[in-house]
Amino acid sequence: MISGLDKLRKLAVKQVVPTASRQCDTRRVLVVDDEPEIVRVFGLMIRTAFPSVDVDRAYDGTQALATFQQHHHAVVILDINLGAVNGENVYRQIRGWCDAHEWEMPRIIFCTGYTPSPVLKRLVEPGVNRLMLKPAGTEVVVGTVQEVLTAVLGTPPECQISFATAAA
Repeated sequence: MISGLDKLRKLAVKQVVPTASRQCDTRRVLVVDDEPEIVRVFGLMIRTAFPSVDVDRAYDGTQALATFQQHHHAVVILDINLGAVNGENVYRQIRGWCDAHEWEMPRIIFCTGYTPSPVLKRLVEPGVNRLMLKPAGTEVVVGTVQEVLTAVLGTPPECQISFATAAA
């Protein structure tokens, strides 16, 4: 027969679930791409659509990790083909940092101009991470960021850009 104390011990063990002690900064988005023009344009689109969001920029994997460690962004738009440290490795480094420091993992929007690899397809977790194909216009970039921020915030962020919808 299990005593009341044993039941409490079992319940306590079941409830010990690691949680993130530091939450993401929901006012920050990090754009990472080795093409400066893409970083500039994506940043402009996001700042125009969401004036309350700060956009940080990184042009390689090392700079991306350092910037993320400094600001703990809620959303990271991450190019896959960054060169020496590719986007998949940056993703793993961000995940490792978050795990080691008990930080909430940001939402990642993987960005590529190529056919997604099987590895990339596995990294895109429905409801968590997204995939955005380049070239991406304003509607795609703003729409994807809005969907991800809505998931993070629990409510849609105020967007300053509206898109016309085609009549059915």
